[in-house]
Amino acid sequence: MAVVRAYIEDSYVNKKGESPVYVSFYIGREKIVVPCKLSVSLKAWDKDVGRVTTRDKFHADRNMMIDNIKKRVNDIFVKYRLANKTLTREVFLNEYHNPAVFNTFFEYVEWFQKLRFKEIEESTATHHKGVMKKIKGFKENLTFDDITTDFIREYAIYLKDKFKNVKSTINKNLTTIKIYMTMPFAAWR
Repeated sequence: MAVVRAYIEDSYVNKKGESPVYVSFYIGREKIVVPCKLSVSLKAWDKDVGRVTTRDKFHADRNMMIDNIKKRVNDIFVKYRLANKTLTREVFLNEYHNPAVFNTFFEYVEWFQKLRFKEIEESTATHHKGVMKKIKGFKENLTFDDITTDFIREYAIYLKDKFKNVKSTINKNLTTIKIYMTMPFAAWR
């Protein structure tokens, strides 16, 4: 079984004084690094145990995100060990980025919002909920596989025709979708 550890990349510090958190492990002799898509203050990070301390007001949520990523990594290792299959970097990354854990895009969004909405402004949360309502109106049972370039084009046209959205509003809606496509689905994708 691989040793999966969380660490903070203290060589980079953003304007808030926070550094990004990663999870790393080895497959064979090849190191794999998975971004947690969150940043933590150096003062609020316990290097020895790889956890966010209580100095961070969102420590419980952030630790849960880290734990979810580590669990997903371990689940993949166990799955391949029990099936007597060889796990390589490419196979791992393919499994890790497989969105089959959630039946629809909206199930993932709901899960993600429960984890992260405590950290963002209420106006941002309201905007995200509004965007998801519009997408649901466009395609009720949206899956990750449905989100293609054609889907994005058709959705942009839908926003323009149905809601009379201007280009900047349409772009803001599309950027919100991108956030969910690139955020810590790392924990589940």
